[in-house]
Amino acid sequence: DGSSRSEHSNAFCTGFGRFRRICLFDTLLPLMSEDEIVAVLGHEIGHDRLFHVHTRLVFGIFYSFLMLYALGKFLTSRSIGSAFFVAH
Repeated sequence: DGSSRSEHSNAFCTGFGRFRRICLFDTLLPLMSEDEIVAVLGHEIGHDRLFHVHTRLVFGIFYSFLMLYALGKFLTSRSIGSAFFVAH
């Protein structure tokens, strides 16, 4: 039902455990041959088998904490505050 939202063709995998899904937009099907569709499906299965969704989630959480830590250091730094003319 992707064609009702967009004309862009896409495929993705998402979810965890028994809720894992591989989605192929219906706009993808008329544009490709059967071999190309099998290749796209194989590519998405590879993402699933190599746990790319899990890996990206872990890296995203780590990066968020890293950026929040850096923001905290930035906001409490006297030297950076003086560079931006913020009085402490």
